[in-house]
Amino acid sequence: MEVQISEYNHALFDNMAFFADAVWELNAKTETVFFLHNKLLPQFMVQSFSFSDFHDVLKENTHPDIYKKLVPMINTEYIRNLTESDSFQGRILVEGSYHALRCVITPSFEKNGQVNIAYITLQDIQEQINEKEEVKKSKQELDRYLQAVSCGIIQYKRISKELIFANDNALQILGYSSIEEMQNDNFDGIVNTILTEDAEIMRKRSKELKEDGDIVELEYRVMHPDGTIISCFGNLRLIYEDEGEPIIQCSMIDITERRKTGKLYRELTEVLNGAHLGLWYFILDEGEPRFIIDSVTAGLVGCSEKISPEKAFKYWFNRVDTDFKNHVNECVDKIRSGQFAEVTYTYHHPTRGEITVRCGGFINKSYSGTGLMIRGYHQDITDFSRRISEEKEKERSERESLQSIASIYKTMHILDLENQTFEERSAFSSIHDYVEIHREEELQRIMEGSLKFRFIGSHLEAAQKFSNLYTIKERMEGEASISFELIDIDNLWCRLSFIRIGDIDKPLTKVIFASQNIDKEKRREENLILMTNTDELTRLFNRHAYEDDIKEIEKNGISEDLWFMGVDLNGLKTANDTKGHKAGDELLIATSECLRQSVSNSGKVYRVGGDEFICIFTATDRETMEMIKEIDDFQKNWHGELNDSFSFSKGLVCAKEIQNCSISELEKESDRRMYSEKREYYKAKTDRRKE
Repeated sequence: MEVQISEYNHALFDNMAFFADAVWELNAKTETVFFLHNKLLPQFMVQSFSFSDFHDVLKENTHPDIYKKLVPMINTEYIRNLTESDSFQGRILVEGSYHALRCVITPSFEKNGQVNIAYITLQDIQEQINEKEEVKKSKQELDRYLQAVSCGIIQYKRISKELIFANDNALQILGYSSIEEMQNDNFDGIVNTILTEDAEIMRKRSKELKEDGDIVELEYRVMHPDGTIISCFGNLRLIYEDEGEPIIQCSMIDITERRKTGKLYRELTEVLNGAHLGLWYFILDEGEPRFIIDSVTAGLVGCSEKISPEKAFKYWFNRVDTDFKNHVNECVDKIRSGQFAEVTYTYHHPTRGEITVRCGGFINKSYSGTGLMIRGYHQDITDFSRRISEEKEKERSERESLQSIASIYKTMHILDLENQTFEERSAFSSIHDYVEIHREEELQRIMEGSLKFRFIGSHLEAAQKFSNLYTIKERMEGEASISFELIDIDNLWCRLSFIRIGDIDKPLTKVIFASQNIDKEKRREENLILMTNTDELTRLFNRHAYEDDIKEIEKNGISEDLWFMGVDLNGLKTANDTKGHKAGDELLIATSECLRQSVSNSGKVYRVGGDEFICIFTATDRETMEMIKEIDDFQKNWHGELNDSFSFSKGLVCAKEIQNCSISELEKESDRRMYSEKREYYKAKTDRRKE
């Protein structure tokens, strides 16, 4: 997430001298172009294109002279070889006429010096606008843009620290209820809302401001009076007035939710969740130790991710088993001495009970705040430890004797491939009786006949194919065992296995043929798959399930009566900010119930983001209109405990409206219609407030 914020800052601040009309992000990793800000081509705002598709967009909307210059830049190799900003001029088609532009492409350097992101900034520089007016317009456009993205702005005098101005967004981000409350706190009180180490960095960076217009970019955290920590990024800008002392303008954006919902963060969280692995930071100084955790670690520890760092440390350490506290302290001391260290201990989780945890870490040498920072990981290895123990126990049992092995399996026989003998160790009575009667027949026929008592239909055919002794030597070459899973006559999952007897490097002469009941294991596996594809709060399908399903839909072909509906909940942020997250959750659950009742009989409903839902279903036009009416009726009649009503904006599109369409095209058209409806919603809401 640090890289993402750095990239965004480059667009906002490094290109500020030219920031006026458009900013495009070029991503060499994903080979995509994303429109961060686009006054020149508003029809593409909040859209992304692949490099190849973006060439077509340029060709259609730009003059040939700028097209020839831009196309070579929309290239992975060009972006990664950028060492400094480059600029040129050209023309672009805006509302039927060409406008002169100044274009700047700027690389975004990562910590290792590599460049994977670049930004193209476009500015309208028509001849009738002189340079001085253009600079003023750029600053005005920047301020308006920051306001549009809920940016907080504070202005104070550099020397006397007198507060001059603060907008509503700044009050909310910093945790104040009014400008009077902020003025009473004065400058030092405002700074105290920022976490100590971040405030120190901010003071150092402000000293870099020397000339009018100088800017430094920052990322920092703010703690509200209730202990909630808000993540922010923004800038400090120096403004020299014609008279009087210079002014510092601080711009800030709340990125707390963006951290949770950003694509890179979601992907990382999915990986960490799958590995039961969370990341954390310890800050050790003269005060209380601080334990800064990500959302995954919060879940593994069993506390809220919004808890203060000091409380998070106490919460975690108090739940470490008493017998292991000394081991944990020894590990921390070893890390403080400059070494990497790891410790395994028992932890008392509030809901899961006693679990096994593995933690490791090292000193974060890039940390420049007060005290010492340790960064590391927290991994729940309870299941892993249990599996290791089970495997060791199984190996020990196998070494003891073949008879001990037999106790593990429902059925087990030793097959002598050279002498064609069939030795029984354990079996169902029906199989035992069959083997006894047909003992004199060849080994393959005994195998095939005994399987008829366990399987039927296609499962019997699959079992007989797996048990083919004519191919067993070829299939087990270099293998200690092979297995096959299928369903038996009692509708239970079982595993058939051939286990080699003897050295793996020698010719195969004897094998164990065994069957094992694995029904519980398979059911658990199916439940895990269901959990992977289900949103925890709403119990709808999640983005993972959505992405799998659309691949399957496009693979099988899109029918003309397929409908795609994108849904975006109205007013979620307001509910969260004014009534709390429980109120926001109530709105999300209401939306999910509304869509589930109306759509689920004809298709699927997914929650793909914080307040974003998608419905994919097959229906006639009449059936679809009935669904929409059912949705409207549900919203009209709904009343919650914390909210009186709820609504959402939707974009409904049918596959037959777009010739030879793809899911991506349906999604784009749905987004366009949904945003159009959302604009009308907020326009009507604003008109009602004026009245």
